[in-house]
Amino acid sequence: MNVPCNEVTKQSLCRLLAVCLKCSVPMLHIVCVVWLNRPVECTVCAYLESLKLDNFDWKLMAALQADGRLTNQEVGNMIGLSASQVSRRRTALEEAGVISGYSARLDSKAIGLDVLAFVHVNLRAHDAKSLRSFRHLVESDDAIQEAHAVSGDADYMLKVVAGNLEQLADFVTNTLLVSDTISHVQSYVVLKQMKQTSQLPMG
Repeated sequence: MNVPCNEVTKQSLCRLLAVCLKCSVPMLHIVCVVWLNRPVECTVCAYLESLKLDNFDWKLMAALQADGRLTNQEVGNMIGLSASQVSRRRTALEEAGVISGYSARLDSKAIGLDVLAFVHVNLRAHDAKSLRSFRHLVESDDAIQEAHAVSGDADYMLKVVAGNLEQLADFVTNTLLVSDTISHVQSYVVLKQMKQTSQLPMG
């Protein structure tokens, strides 16, 4: 049974830092309750279990991660299913949100984006208005490829691309530092990229 953390008080359950019985991930902030002194599985594992993913599903996802252009027939030949069976499974995974979309991977340097940087950002305040303003800034600028709330000294870490160092400096000065919500910025320019992948581990 899964009980959200905000229901702990209402249910008079015992709260503790537990781990999922299946994936061993700590369940604090995910599901962190004991029901009759028995740990429950995390919501991620419960969700995957509800989909009843089998070995064919995992093979299908691995194939599409490697090449999203594969046809159902090509995937079927690779994993031992018919094209119609692949189509049904693929549609189910898409509708469930496990497969969230398909896109082309562009070479940033080939289109003139030679600089990659990670930018640590601290906010002046963390009230709802400031957070909305910062989210709007992040979502409205394509130079920001990723944005993550992080632990440690910084509040957020941004992955930013630019054509050159001058463009990066301009972005920091005229996009980030002019924002009333941002108090401090520290940039780390990537000198050499060791690895880049969008493929998730399939276990």
